[in-house]
Parts: sequence; structure tokens; C-alpha cells
Amino acid sequence: MEVLRISARLGVIIALTVVASCSMTRPVEIWTDNALEIRKLEDREQFDEAAERYAVLLQDPPSEDLRRWVEFRQAEILREKQDFSAALTAYERIWTATKIDEWGSRAMFQSAMLNQSLGEHDESMRLLLKTVFKYPNEISAENALLEIYQRFEPTPNALDGILGDMAPYLAHTMLAGNVLFLKAQNQDKNLHDIGAAAKTYRTIYMDFPDDAIADDALWEMTALYRRVEDWKSVIQNLRVFANNTESSWFIGSYDSEFVDNAIFELGEINMLFVGDYDEAVYWFERFADTYDDSLRAPKALYFAAEARRLQHADQLHFAALKDLIQRYPESKWAAKASDRLGKAGMQP
Repeated sequence: MEVLRISARLGVIIALTVVASCSMTRPVEIWTDNALEIRKLEDREQFDEAAERYAVLLQDPPSEDLRRWVEFRQAEILREKQDFSAALTAYERIWTATKIDEWGSRAMFQSAMLNQSLGEHDESMRLLLKTVFKYPNEISAENALLEIYQRFEPTPNALDGILGDMAPYLAHTMLAGNVLFLKAQNQDKNLHDIGAAAKTYRTIYMDFPDDAIADDALWEMTALYRRVEDWKSVIQNLRVFANNTESSWFIGSYDSEFVDNAIFELGEINMLFVGDYDEAVYWFERFADTYDDSLRAPKALYFAAEARRLQHADQLHFAALKDLIQRYPESKWAAKASDRLGKAGMQP
């Protein structure tokens, strides 16, 4: 799903801080080296020593981002030490600041999850919703949205209403497509309303054409059409993936898994459900030519030969089997092809 722009992690922040602070490069490097060493102490669960050394770093942080990072690490240590009241106070100090950033969003989300584990369910939900609306362009907001979905999933009608109410307020944020995608998922899987789900997926695809989630929506919509055997719509959607590979790979908006799967499925659907064998052969051969190093390439060639057999085009069928053997002599599909040629009295 998905898919929010991840905020800069510590290493990136450090790099930017060093570049921007040439006049104090050495002190910054010393500070950041110390910070990374302290982080290793956390990984070794040496929490008391790490907390003490973080406190020293806070006396002279090179930037506001790094100061807030240290404060978040201190809150995390308190949570790990199961000092939950102090951890909640430390998290709140971070997310009540006016600055909207990754550390505020993570602190609020962690507060929500900690409250949930302590049995404070209403407060936890309040903080999850607040994370979504205050930090909609941070990854923690996506995590909060998923958590809300999971908690309301047992009551799908209520979930549908909640997601529908949220959508307009998130329309111009990084979560805009995500909230609609979850709404469509709920409509399909929990409300069993395929028509409504398809409509919501179509809205995502039309409204967010340059977002990666548009691909996810189109793929899920295609799966819905496949389930009701609307092959015309399935083929139409799969062609969108198959015929936009160059531009999509260039701009990075298409997932190659969708593209190669779409091409292969176009071959299967045309052969098995539509009976357009020439079209099936085209897609299977295109798959084998485009993804010649794929484990499915010899399978695609075998299926192309099978389409010719179903078409009663014997010479083309045998020629396709020989082509498979020549191109992938070690594959199990070549062995099947040899067996078929042998039974037909043909030499591979």
C-alpha cells in the first residue's frame, strides 16, 4: 500500500548538519559520533548509561532536529525500562511542541500504542486520530491509520463511516490515497460489496494517477473483476500495466511485479477464458522475450505452444515446442516439450 515519504533518518540529518555547518565541522562530527555510539548502547540494552550520555549531548545539540531525536531516544529508553508514566510524559513533551516533524509523529504514535497496552483504549484512539490529522505526511500517520483500521475491522460498517469521514480532511496530504484504499479493502473483504470497492479503487486510480497507490488500486480492482469473471474489464486493466512499462519504470511509479504478472496473466486469460489464441501467444512470447531470465520464461513458451495446440495449428505448435527446447534446454518445461514431440513422432 503505500506509501508515504519517509522522513530523514539520523544519518541523513547528520550529513545535512555537517554540510551546513562547515565552520564547526569537527565539533559536529564529535557530537554525532558520540550519538551513534550511544545508540549502540541502547541496542545492547545498556539503558542507564545511554540515558546519562544522552543527557550530556542535550547540553549542546548541533541542531533542533538532533535535539528532538535525542529527546525521542530518551523517551524510548524510559519505555524500554517500563517506566511508562515517565515515558508518556517525555513523549508528550515532544509532540506538544509546535514543530511538525518525524519525531513529533513518532512520539504521538508511541504514546497511543503505550496507552493501549496500559488499558487506556479511549486515550489511545484519541492519539491515533490526532497522529493522522496532525502529521499526515509522516510515516507514523500511516501506521496510525492502519492501527485504526485493525481496531475497527470487527465492525465494518462503523469502519466504513470513519474512513469516509476522514477522507475529505486528508484529501491534500500523503494519506489521501491510503485512506481510500483502506475504505475499498473494507468494502470488499468485510462488507462484501464488490461494486462499492471497485468504485473506490477507480476513484483512487483516477484521482492519484502519479502515486504508486494508483497501481495498487488498479491491481486490486482487476482482482475484483477476475473474481466475477468480467474478463473484458480484467484485460482492459491488465493492458494498462503491460503497455506502460517504459514510462512507468522511468518515473518509478509502476511496480515491475505488476507489469510482468500482467503480461503473463494476459496470456493465460486469453488462452483459458477468452479463447483468443493468437492474443495469448503474443503475450506469452512477449513475456519470454522481455523477461528471458525469469523462471517463468520457459513456462510462458510452453503455454504459447499449448495455445497453438488448442488452436489446432499443429506446425506452429511443434515449432513453438522446439523453440522452447532450444532456448531453455535444461528446464522442466523443455523436458515436457521433448516428451510431447516424441509422442508425436517429431524430433526436438
